[in-house]
Amino acid sequence: NINVTGQAARELLANDVTTQVGQKFQATTDNIQKITLLLGIRRDDSVALEDVYDWTGDIIVSIYPLQTTVACPTAIIPSLAIDFEPESTPLAQISFSQATLEDAGYILNEVAQPVDFVFNSTKLGAGATSGITADDYLAVTVKRSGASTSGTIFAETATDRLSDSRLTIFSGVWVDVPENDLWFQVWTDAAKVADGRGYDEGNGIQYDKTTTDPETGATIDNQIVDKSFADTGENILNIGVLQAITEESITVQDERTGNNINSRQQFVPSFSFVDLAGLTTLQQTANPLIIGCAQDTNSKQNALLTKEQDIVGLASGDQFCIVNPDPDLLSLNLIGSKLIPSISCAEDEFRIFKVDLCVDGYGDVNGDGYIDAQDIAAASALLGESLELTTTQQKIIDGYFSTLSLLRADVDGDGYITANDVSLITQFVNRSINSFPAGSSFTHMCLTVQQSTGRFDGYYDCDGYVRLDGYSGLNIVDPNDLDPLELLYDGYLIDPMIQGNSIFTTVPFVGVTYQIRHSPFWQPHFVALSSDARIVPAAFQDDASIVQQSCASPLSFECEDQNDITPVCDPGRNDFYVPDNLIIDKGTMVRPDGTPVKVDFEMGIIILQLPEDPLEEVALNLFDKFVADRGDGLTRGGFPAMRYFDCSTVQDADLSLNRVRFDVSIQAFVPNLDGYDPTDGYGIIIDDIIGVHLDQITGILKLSIKDLFEDQVFKTLVTKIQIIVFLKKAGWNNQTITVESQELAGLLST
Repeated sequence: NINVTGQAARELLANDVTTQVGQKFQATTDNIQKITLLLGIRRDDSVALEDVYDWTGDIIVSIYPLQTTVACPTAIIPSLAIDFEPESTPLAQISFSQATLEDAGYILNEVAQPVDFVFNSTKLGAGATSGITADDYLAVTVKRSGASTSGTIFAETATDRLSDSRLTIFSGVWVDVPENDLWFQVWTDAAKVADGRGYDEGNGIQYDKTTTDPETGATIDNQIVDKSFADTGENILNIGVLQAITEESITVQDERTGNNINSRQQFVPSFSFVDLAGLTTLQQTANPLIIGCAQDTNSKQNALLTKEQDIVGLASGDQFCIVNPDPDLLSLNLIGSKLIPSISCAEDEFRIFKVDLCVDGYGDVNGDGYIDAQDIAAASALLGESLELTTTQQKIIDGYFSTLSLLRADVDGDGYITANDVSLITQFVNRSINSFPAGSSFTHMCLTVQQSTGRFDGYYDCDGYVRLDGYSGLNIVDPNDLDPLELLYDGYLIDPMIQGNSIFTTVPFVGVTYQIRHSPFWQPHFVALSSDARIVPAAFQDDASIVQQSCASPLSFECEDQNDITPVCDPGRNDFYVPDNLIIDKGTMVRPDGTPVKVDFEMGIIILQLPEDPLEEVALNLFDKFVADRGDGLTRGGFPAMRYFDCSTVQDADLSLNRVRFDVSIQAFVPNLDGYDPTDGYGIIIDDIIGVHLDQITGILKLSIKDLFEDQVFKTLVTKIQIIVFLKKAGWNNQTITVESQELAGLLST
């Protein structure tokens, strides 16, 4: 939402190295990580198309503190701090030529774009060295220097809407323009504290959600913002600490002395960040209230990395992958840096915008995270392949399979996919072995890149069209109708094709030397914040009371007294929250009647007495017939529905919610040995069968049974199957493990 409200832009003309266009503003923290300005360049149609946006010399961006005194005793002293002129010496200064600005990712044209000037690696990036304190007045200025013989650079302005900022121009003397502001953004390492209540050493403190505007008296949001980091170093942890301090208020006159004194004290919150050393110091004398932490992970100044890529097929499309990256690659934040895939073609460079670090398991050929029969088949399809073979390299380039799948299949580490690799993976799947000669895993890092320049400000759209007229209108042009220079100037993002360099598709692959070069980069989403306060116990009220469940089995048919009416009104409930451990010494948790509180665990038992009649692959839905409530307290088999510890019945969805588990066992086995046959006479049955299979996912029990005996008098002589149903309303953490026969053989052999 870039709005310049129709104000005239401020220009820096060719051959003008004196004029400075600046913006005065009030610092809210003690550091500056970057400043964003809205810059562009006038089109020059008198030159060739490729030169219409050229400019020469350098642009210099400086940050000055404002003076606080006047140098001449006779000079008029400004009434406001913002009215003072900037100091003659800047706090920090950076410069760009057209080439270095393009290297940073920006190509200016007549539609202004936000340009980031990153100061995080200068002294302004750290509060200890910045020379800035909160509420100081500063000025950021842009000027030209050097052989600035061509091009008119401009900075967009807008109507002044901020009481603590204004436009300022230098052309021999400083002149403020209070009615205007530059379009600008100042980015710092700081955090906002939300409203809430806390206790420090027993003293209650709170940040209110709203406050009263001292000027208008209106109720406004209470903004507790711009809390500077203690240390803005890369990946340095800053811990947010809240303290209760005493604040005096309500001024009255002392009756004895007549002096004004404060008559009331109250505890108010004071927030600050400390580093680990500061936290250790605090903890030696107190128990600080920690409410969160933060760290800036933006890179400051990475070293130039020059590495070798000697594996074919790891550069494709917008990804460049490295197998087993070294500590340099692992320790640095590479986002925003430039990737040069091959230094033999240094003009091909891309900007890194995503880094993925993956762990690859040997044997997991298809890369799905599991080693199973599918990987055996995938390894079999790769038999005879090797990264050393030109035929294999060509297949990888042609897309028949990936380099990573080949590396994952080489479990014996000899560089070739052979029958031994397939055998080893098969043995692993069958549990005959639990490791591979090559090891358990390797890592690979994939760098996802974009083109090194482009517009990221909404000037282009993601639907494949370019808006040539900037921020408004519907002048839509298909990018296929534009030449490369127009696409470049319009900032259209083209999907990178790293393998466009033939060195990555030439067989045999001889390897390349690549570079990763640091580029100034700072983005707010790399300032990581975490709010994790120490929570106190609390009581809550709710309008709905807890329904008391009855554990009595429902009656299908009963009578009730029509005049026995009890009025019902819901009193609500009180809930008590315990954030951490509840420590009980000698007692226990009991109910109002003195009985112990039930734990969330119940067990139901089902005993099936098996008949003499043979059963062949019959199925019985245990969950429906014996466990789940059909809606009236009974199961679909007509039995009382099973209940949890709180007497609520099991519902149909509870099986999928992992609240129900089954166990099946043979309680008694009575085979029928009488093998009388009218033709063959008497014999003994020796092929009696009793087989069961229980599916934990569906709750279905399958039975295959024959040649059993059932005595009608002695119940001990009846074959019985016992099913135990375990109920836990909170759900079970562990899953059922089924070990197949070939896997068991493997486990027994290892």
